[in-house]
Amino acid sequence: HSRHRLRDELWLVSPLVFARSCFLVPAWASRLHATMGRTDIIPGTDIPEGLVGTLYPADSPANKLSKQLAEGKIIYVIEVRGGDDKNEFGHRPEVIPTANKIIEAGMNAVPLFYSWGNDESFRTTVLDPKVVGVVCITGAVLPSFSKDQLDKVIDDLKSAGKLVAEGTDIYSAGVPKRFNTLMEQPGTYKYKCAVIQFKVPGAPNGGSDKGADGNRVDSIPIANGIIKAGARCDLLLYDYQKHDEFVASVQDYDALLVRINPGQLSQGTGEGVQERFDNTMNDLLAKGKLVWSSPSVQTQMGAKDALVKIKDMSCGLPDTFAYYEAKELEEGFKKSMAFQPRVIKQNRGSAGEGIWLCWLEGKDYCANFGD
Repeated sequence: HSRHRLRDELWLVSPLVFARSCFLVPAWASRLHATMGRTDIIPGTDIPEGLVGTLYPADSPANKLSKQLAEGKIIYVIEVRGGDDKNEFGHRPEVIPTANKIIEAGMNAVPLFYSWGNDESFRTTVLDPKVVGVVCITGAVLPSFSKDQLDKVIDDLKSAGKLVAEGTDIYSAGVPKRFNTLMEQPGTYKYKCAVIQFKVPGAPNGGSDKGADGNRVDSIPIANGIIKAGARCDLLLYDYQKHDEFVASVQDYDALLVRINPGQLSQGTGEGVQERFDNTMNDLLAKGKLVWSSPSVQTQMGAKDALVKIKDMSCGLPDTFAYYEAKELEEGFKKSMAFQPRVIKQNRGSAGEGIWLCWLEGKDYCANFGD
């Protein structure tokens, strides 16, 4: 550059240059860099180019940022450029994995670089209404002047109701917690509940409705939902060989949620097991306890033709049918299949057993049922 150019332009020394090497950036270039935007990262969100680092390294899939959602809330992961704590792509090793965990939890996340030179564009970006919060992983490389500036931005974030987390604590930044195990029980509670399960003898995982941990996939979420509501909720396993012990153990509960597939208590257990269990549940109901679903409800509603009985109610679908003869199935299924995609289920069974999803192949559906 000429002396004239040097006199006309104010040159800035990056506050982080001492971490690596010294380089100069003209103020006009810094301003131009900050105003350029990227809308290819989060759909519908314009992020200044100067805040974004290398997010898609082609030769390092482990450091690749996951695909963002079409729309949704945002949590930014804040870091700074330079320093010996960065990997070959300029990020602290935990930054992109932390952003990916946020994306996996159903929110958008992008690492943003902060320095005092991009303070204005940074502030505007993180205070966007779609931003829930930020996770700060800045490390020790941030100079004191820039740290003071960033602290002011953080204070503004908190004043605006945004959540701020340090390190890799994504939950303090607004990511909803998901639990794969039973949550801690409340110290005090008004009601004591239990989810009752049963393992079919000899069946993998205890039955086709169970996961690898031996629980139905909905049992822990149901129990945790009750715990979040302030009640105690235990997971109880019914052992038909220790029936009397089970009966004694459930007397102190206010409510029981039975998560046992119809028919499982008769698989590999011998005669009378289902009847003894049902009698226990009915005795509890007679004492004023709550049981969902009660034996009588399971008997009346356990079969799939219950959906036919409620088809004309507001919660039902009018084109729901039950077939008891082969001819009825052939005629009725062809007629309904011509109208919409169908789900066929055997009258009893669940967890994917005996269930088919059906679509027309190479044909258009008729406009009205019966056409």
